[in-house]
Amino acid sequence: MIRKALSVAISISLILPLAANAQAPSPQEAYDGRVLPLAYGGSHGRIGIAIDQDGDVQGEARGVLGFDGKRASVVEGWLGAGGAGGLAFGFHWLQGERVPEASVVKLLLAADQNRSSDRKATLGVGVERRGGEFNLNYSRALTGRRLAGSSLDSDSVVVEGILDGRPYRRLVTTDVLTELFERPYEQGLGVRFGRYYEASLLRLRGGLDYERGGAMLAGDRAGQFTASAGIEKHFAGTRHSVALDVAHARKYGPFENDRDDTRAMVRWRFEFGRMFRVAAAPADDIWLDRALRNLPAHKRAVDTYRVERTTQTVTEGPIEYLNGSPVAMDDEVATPLNTPIVIDVLANDSDPNGDVLSVSVNYDTGYGTLVQQQPKGGVFTYTPDPGYEGVDFFIYTVTDGKGGSATASVKINVSAAP
Repeated sequence: MIRKALSVAISISLILPLAANAQAPSPQEAYDGRVLPLAYGGSHGRIGIAIDQDGDVQGEARGVLGFDGKRASVVEGWLGAGGAGGLAFGFHWLQGERVPEASVVKLLLAADQNRSSDRKATLGVGVERRGGEFNLNYSRALTGRRLAGSSLDSDSVVVEGILDGRPYRRLVTTDVLTELFERPYEQGLGVRFGRYYEASLLRLRGGLDYERGGAMLAGDRAGQFTASAGIEKHFAGTRHSVALDVAHARKYGPFENDRDDTRAMVRWRFEFGRMFRVAAAPADDIWLDRALRNLPAHKRAVDTYRVERTTQTVTEGPIEYLNGSPVAMDDEVATPLNTPIVIDVLANDSDPNGDVLSVSVNYDTGYGTLVQQQPKGGVFTYTPDPGYEGVDFFIYTVTDGKGGSATASVKINVSAAP
């Protein structure tokens, strides 16, 4: 949508000078029978388009309000790709009498935004004389930090241990969230200087800006130095001018990856209103008209610094007790001849998890009868065969119902009463 609007503006701007070509002033004009040069005194308004090193298009417009030869108000707006834009207001006034050696004092108030909606405000004060211009700007961020990106890394491990004498395991998950924040530099200070060369209709400008931030950095600082230069060429007898602006920025800070950035922008501008008038002598005060209409320059770009925040979260899963195998101990009992005996094989057996044990016989007795009082129970009744005297035995297995088992034997001594 922005590009379409700019295309329309370009088309209109190209048609207007053709329609007004017959009325456009020539570089020279008759004055009292003599031919005197015309001097550029600025215009009441202009529009322009620009393209930067990335191919993004930018449009701008400027208007001069309340110009009376001693003071003027200037309003300028610009709109770039992705919603970037800004608005600037300047109030300029003549200090002292209108003489070629006078000075024009300027106040500037501007607000700018980048395509990520980071904003800053700029307040400037400057002075322009015939020999050149100078202004000092102070900027301050209008917006806070914003989330520029994030990543989440998860790592899970199984931890084993012993709790209350019982072995266990649990799943422990560690999440590391890394967030990248960006924020416009909180404060900035910039200087601009320039000069207009009347003979060649050429304006040169230079500047240096320093911005710093630290609201997101605990005890650390981030900053940026920007050097800029620009040249603008006006064409006599036309309403057109072209300009080239270049800048190089260098950042510092603990989280900066791309520390150097070179920018360039080519501009074309079309001006409205009467721009030239007769200059009776090189010392004519027409430069004052030009200075009153000339808005002080400031750094439009809203640059940001970065900070990373890392948050670690540890989540412990539920405890899963591990199954320990039961322990079965061998038993030895004695009974008189022809006398039954009750044997509790679980009396000296155990399970580390406290599980209920089940008993089954693997190898039965050979010289007597073995009866399990309850199915899978641990109590048996052994009755020796009539008249048998000697040793008998059986083998049993205990299970905990969770895969653990153990085997033991029971030795039975059958003997005659003493």
